[in-house]
Amino acid sequence: MQKRKYFWILLCFLQFLALGLQAQDRRNPFLVEWDDSVQKVKPGEVYTLRVQFHVPAGHYLYADKTEIDLTQLGVFQILKKEFPKAQKHYDTFLKEETDAYLQDFEVKILLKAPASAALGRSDVEGQIR
Repeated sequence: MQKRKYFWILLCFLQFLALGLQAQDRRNPFLVEWDDSVQKVKPGEVYTLRVQFHVPAGHYLYADKTEIDLTQLGVFQILKKEFPKAQKHYDTFLKEETDAYLQDFEVKILLKAPASAALGRSDVEGQIR
């Protein structure tokens, strides 16, 4: 009888663990990727930083809430951020039409190293919201 009791306790624990893992996946189903390897950019050159957003089926990102803020630029200057055109989407939560990204997309950020930039390592850091 004692073994059966422990079996049910273990089974309940595993079910709660599985539910917790599923809930964790539901909190943030989105994936964001970029190339964080060392790039060689000469003074005066332009570099394109590409950030890929993966939007799972049945989800979307609000275009006006999707941001990439470069908080540390090193020697670089931002020339342009290129977001793709969002699609019109009726949001049942807001009960209005919004601009949203319904599928995977890429954001391009054009960075320029000034001609006067000294040779050496320069890090770029940022936040994605």
